[in-house]
Amino acid sequence: MVRVPRGEGGGVLEAAGRYNAVNVSRWDAAGEDDRRYEMVLVHLANERVGPFADELEALPDVHLSLLDAGALALRPPTDEVAGQTRDVTPRSPFEVYLAGLQSIGSWKGFLGYAGIAGVVVWIGLVTDTAALMVGAMLIAPFASPAVNAALATARGDGRLLAHALARYGTALSFTIGVAALLTLIFRQTLPTDQMVRVANVSPAAFLLPLAAGAAGALTLCQSQRGSLVSGAGAGLLVAASLAPPAGVVGISAVLGRWDLAASAGFLLVLQLVGIDLAGAVVFRLFGVGPQGRRYPHGHAWAARIAGVVIGAAFAGLLALQFATPRPTLVRAGLEERARSAAVTALRQDPEVRVLDVWARFPRPDHAAHHPLLLRVAVERRDGAAAVQGVRERTAMRVADAVAARLPRVTPLVDVTVLERPSSQPR
Repeated sequence: MVRVPRGEGGGVLEAAGRYNAVNVSRWDAAGEDDRRYEMVLVHLANERVGPFADELEALPDVHLSLLDAGALALRPPTDEVAGQTRDVTPRSPFEVYLAGLQSIGSWKGFLGYAGIAGVVVWIGLVTDTAALMVGAMLIAPFASPAVNAALATARGDGRLLAHALARYGTALSFTIGVAALLTLIFRQTLPTDQMVRVANVSPAAFLLPLAAGAAGALTLCQSQRGSLVSGAGAGLLVAASLAPPAGVVGISAVLGRWDLAASAGFLLVLQLVGIDLAGAVVFRLFGVGPQGRRYPHGHAWAARIAGVVIGAAFAGLLALQFATPRPTLVRAGLEERARSAAVTALRQDPEVRVLDVWARFPRPDHAAHHPLLLRVAVERRDGAAAVQGVRERTAMRVADAVAARLPRVTPLVDVTVLERPSSQPR
């Protein structure tokens, strides 16, 4: 909706015609200062909103009200209605920028949600309740600063980037602080299995922030009727990357478990950088950049520098994760590979039937050697050697297989040999 001084409405109509606007109407109106104006209502495809707004800058005293909602602009003939409603395009860079700014919200509500997320994620971690972890992800308000940081990186907008990073840092610090405070109040003394699982960094951990950043940016770029996924779904994916490790950092710091805090902190930084990198790439693919007369704060050189810095940071984090001689940052992957090696070796033993294999690195890590605890349960087959002999041979077979697959670790194997009662068929 465009408001211009009386006599300038024709210029708006001409610009609307050049951008294939539909269902255009014009009428006279009086403003708050009793001056006479002309109002023009224009329906445009999303991709044409930004260029149309730029062209109106040439008109004097122009005011725009962008009704950012999906509109079914139907027009005769009726047999073309189906084709008209399918003409759904992504948002223009102008709309994407305004939508990102609108998602900022107030500080009070923002910090309130961050604090509540800290409470819920703390309860989920200390009680090993997965449902509460999902609840914390739904509440955590990390999606809006994440998307705005990626948007600022794509546009080279230092002002928006500083604002997004300030909200980012404040929300994460608030969540971490709430988790630490609750740990002190309730005198938590030991880490839980859920904390260990969150802090265990998988070799595929870098994929989650890339998917989350791409989903968040894609949701903002899609029009209201063109998006197949709700904004809450994309926000949940972003929070899933950030809320659990933030809670682990707060709890582990109070417990003095700096090994857990370091792993969770690395995971947190990896998620932040990955989300920003993927989001910025998606925004650039949708045409968001420093250009645009109505949002002139971006700079092409700043966008290039930001892209190089964030890409180098992500590559450096991956190098730190995979190039370090210590298995600290790839524990989850090494545990699964050890379990796979043990199961493969035991399936080749004709005297036992493998029932279960459990593998875990103890905490904290040992500097001299990296022990990997393996608990193996097997069933002794008919005609096999005595139980003690089966146990020793199975332990040796598993240890050799794991050591061959993972030369950096020291496997410590505990074998349980089970037998069926003689009355049961084998």
